[in-house]
Amino acid sequence: VDMYAKCGLLKAAEEVFNKLPYRDLVSWTSLMAGYLEYGNSEKVFECYKQMLLERISSDAITTLYILKACVNIQDSNKGREMHSEIACKGLLECDVAIGVALIDMYGKCGLLPEAEDVFDKLLVRDTVAWNALLASYVEHQRCEDVFNCLESMQIDGVVQDSVTFVCILKACGTSGAAHIGQEIHRQVEKEKLLERDSVICNALLDMYIKCDSLERAKHVFNEIPNQDTVSWTTIIAGYVEHGHSKEALKFFGWMQVKGIIPDAATFVCTLKACSDVRDLEMGGHIHAEIERLGLMETNLAIGNTLVDMYAKCGFLAKANEIFIKLPVQDVVSWTAVIAGYVEHCRNDEALNCFEQMQIDGVNPNDITFICGLKACALIGATEKGSQIHVEIERQGLLDKNIVVGTALLDMYCKWGVLTKALQVFDKLPVRDGVSWTVLMSGYAQLGESENVVSIFERMVSEGVNPNSVTFLVLLSACCHCTSIFSKSKTYFEAMSQVFGIEPTLEHHTCMVMGFGCGGYFEEAISMIKAMPCSDYPSVWLTLLGACGKWGNMQLGKLVFDKAIQLDSSCGVFYVLMSKMITDFNTQKYDECLKP
Repeated sequence: VDMYAKCGLLKAAEEVFNKLPYRDLVSWTSLMAGYLEYGNSEKVFECYKQMLLERISSDAITTLYILKACVNIQDSNKGREMHSEIACKGLLECDVAIGVALIDMYGKCGLLPEAEDVFDKLLVRDTVAWNALLASYVEHQRCEDVFNCLESMQIDGVVQDSVTFVCILKACGTSGAAHIGQEIHRQVEKEKLLERDSVICNALLDMYIKCDSLERAKHVFNEIPNQDTVSWTTIIAGYVEHGHSKEALKFFGWMQVKGIIPDAATFVCTLKACSDVRDLEMGGHIHAEIERLGLMETNLAIGNTLVDMYAKCGFLAKANEIFIKLPVQDVVSWTAVIAGYVEHCRNDEALNCFEQMQIDGVNPNDITFICGLKACALIGATEKGSQIHVEIERQGLLDKNIVVGTALLDMYCKWGVLTKALQVFDKLPVRDGVSWTVLMSGYAQLGESENVVSIFERMVSEGVNPNSVTFLVLLSACCHCTSIFSKSKTYFEAMSQVFGIEPTLEHHTCMVMGFGCGGYFEEAISMIKAMPCSDYPSVWLTLLGACGKWGNMQLGKLVFDKAIQLDSSCGVFYVLMSKMITDFNTQKYDECLKP
């Protein structure tokens, strides 16, 4: 029975078991161990129930198996029943392993008060017991409790092992507590664990990445004596996560040179890097390797990432080809295709996919809804957009998902349906800077500049900080309305002085346009001189257009000369200057004809 169970031949194990003349505790435990090892926890409970019916008492090992089965299927009720039985037999007082298993079971089932209660009742709290409690806190992101436990362990003189260090480092990464992570790093180096424990090395690497310390992460990576697949994948994932996808691809290249075999996670991270930098060539090479290893048929995550990579690179035919070949087309697969269509302005096809996905019984997720709303907004698909709105309301997403709500708000604003936009805005669970800015853009689009200013003032009064885009919308609205243009300079100065936002080229250009349109050429020139760098053709193009509007030929010639110094190939400069000269000559000619 034990041999067949350990080899995974559970049917054969059952046949032998059923033929036994007498089934004792050892035979029952052997069969239960097989079920547990090969993921059939329900069978473990069936065995346990039948064993009790045959009046065979469980021992500590059987109890441990039952508790592990409870963890596997997240059945805290059965776990509580076992806890009662353990208490009745007095096993908790005489077997630390059972206490640890109980802590682990309660912790992984999310019942942390019960886990803490068991821990407090243990007669002996060794390193393993502390680690079980630490792991529970880490799993539920109770980082402060993790750090308090570490302090208590140190006070009680409990030795910390590699599991302890890994738990602490995970908590540091989750909470961004790099200072505590550095202390653990020093302790690990002192005990020379980096030289012999790859799990700690990888946890340390992951901690620095999550704390935005890529340079430290790279240093740790270079110090790892045996860089395994996990190490390489962690560093690649870190660089992708922080927007350094070109560097991530370099690491992937070095990994191959060193002969380290990538796993599924490595391929997924590297394909994401290819998507970010639109490296279709590298993506194609990785695709060929995935096909050679037959991973696409067995790993849906790889297949979905391949679809996403080709879609983002604009190779939509190839994305569709892979999509059709996937063993299962889930919501991630469909969303990757839909997002690709939207990104490359094929919005009708995106909405066709959205509809087909629902016909096939696949429910959209948050990202799918956002892509669908964006497609509707761009092509004015009012009927489909309204249907998606109804579905979002039905699922209660508007009341709890700010990103979906903002996408819906943006759609109505782009359509100019501000009554609906306001209804959506009022239902948002949180109104952040993005949602306020979207609403301002809706009014700006309809030329209602005074309402834009009013919304901005209300936003600030409610304690929401504007962002760079908010000010761009606000300044643009002021510059297009003569009655409120005077406020634009005040808002421009408030950007940096009040809100700490440095004006960009777009903000300066907007102000130059406002001054130019109003005929305030001295102010426009002063604004250009105040810029960190004025060598931007777009700024001079804006001023040249204003000179043409007001017929300021003298300044127009100077602006034109400066503009073509910066970009002599831009035809718009010549067109504007030519029109200005024509208008000027026409005006002079008309003046000559006057009596």
